Amino acid sequence: MNGEIQKLKMMDVIPSPDNPRHVKKDDANVKELAESIKSSGLIYPVICRPHPKRKGKFDLRAGFRRFLAHQVLDKDTISAIVRSMTDKVALEITILDNLQREDLTPLEEARGIKDLMAVGKDTRTIADEIGKTPQWVIRRAKLMNLSPKWLRVISSAHHEYSNLAPVRLELIARFDHNIQDSLFGEYWLGRQSMANFTRYLSNFTRRLKSASWKLDDLILAPKAGACNTCKKRSSVQPGLFDDELDPEKIRANDKCLDKLCWEQKSNAGLVFKEAELRKEYPNLLHAATGCMSYNEEKDRPDVVDCYKYTKIKKTTPKALPAIVVYGKNIGSLIWIKLNKPTGQSGGRKKDKDGKVKPMSMSDKKEQLRKRRLALVLGGLKQFVEKRKKAPKLTVKHYLALSASFGVVIDWRSGKQRWKLSSELLTTGQSVMLDKIWEGLKEGISGSLAVYSVGSIDKDNEDAARNVSVILDLDYGTLLKDAEKQIPVPKSWSKDKKSK
Repeated sequence: MNGEIQKLKMMDVIPSPDNPRHVKKDDANVKELAESIKSSGLIYPVICRPHPKRKGKFDLRAGFRRFLAHQVLDKDTISAIVRSMTDKVALEITILDNLQREDLTPLEEARGIKDLMAVGKDTRTIADEIGKTPQWVIRRAKLMNLSPKWLRVISSAHHEYSNLAPVRLELIARFDHNIQDSLFGEYWLGRQSMANFTRYLSNFTRRLKSASWKLDDLILAPKAGACNTCKKRSSVQPGLFDDELDPEKIRANDKCLDKLCWEQKSNAGLVFKEAELRKEYPNLLHAATGCMSYNEEKDRPDVVDCYKYTKIKKTTPKALPAIVVYGKNIGSLIWIKLNKPTGQSGGRKKDKDGKVKPMSMSDKKEQLRKRRLALVLGGLKQFVEKRKKAPKLTVKHYLALSASFGVVIDWRSGKQRWKLSSELLTTGQSVMLDKIWEGLKEGISGSLAVYSVGSIDKDNEDAARNVSVILDLDYGTLLKDAEKQIPVPKSWSKDKKSK
């Protein structure tokens, strides 16, 4: 019985449970095929083998849709090629028959590829048999690594994620379930450009070449072990993170896939490196090679931000040693010169010998005024940040502030934002205004920020006056308090007498 075409009774044909497709009799394409068979007959017989467990029955290995179409037409028999085959060959025939169809879902393709891999077929062989590249096979099979939460929703036609392009799902499937689930619920996943989407996901990887420690180090994180033998590397899964399959190029672009472990090693390595450097340079500073955000600068006052120093050579007079603790090249030693804050000498004229000329009395008064204003701005800023209850303003005023500064409550997914919106609609107006105030504070606080006395201008003064009104504070009183804290220097009266 090898390749014979027979007329089999429909009741004797048993569909294989190995079929990765999920097709039903009432599917539109099955009904369409039934109409075609009704008018033109069955062109290609199904493929069966004698059932390995049920005598007199036949195991359907290829042609499941044709079988369903015959059921729709209430046919008693079906034309079949009956062939003896092993379980392994039977499985391969079923899967390959389906993978060559164009109407498979990405998950059905992934399931079929994984089944072929399970019976010993390698990536390149599968790629050749279905007419795809090895990289395509590797990435499509990885869809089976999606977390249960993701698998559930992309199988549902009613969920927005079911419309995500397969290539985006493949990129998500590369990561551990905890990272995948952290992305779940984000409304922008299918709305960003592919370039921005890929760039965002790159935040979860780290190039091993940029590590400030030796990749064979076993001491930094004893439980994690050395980086060069870790399984959480992109090179362990060739073709998944790179288009290349060349071993040398894959190793050259190797990435760490465990961001938390990377940060732990980075911090531990930084401690070791700093301890070694401080033996030689007791006055070692902390420096940032990338500009820190306002909050980061506020939380890490020990770090010299990128705009506060100039990188110089070690041999330059008064060069200071610094270890990079933020930005690129963390752990490296650099030599810097601290920049003078704007307003201390940067705006003053120099004589022909390059010496700073003494300040005039009018310049001194202006600097004193700015110092006092800086104190007021700082006090108002703290007041805004600490205040939890919304100031008593009109709704129109809150709308104007929201339009001007924007309301940033926190990082929430689209689903969570709609949930919050529904909850706020059921609360009183005061609760809603408190939430709006919470979202306004960051923008209003930022308008009061001062990085140097010399940079203070009329905009800063206007911000102080406006915020005083919002908080129901008397701006004149605030200035008088600042005058008490920063009085006129006694030396000024001596200067006047000497003149």
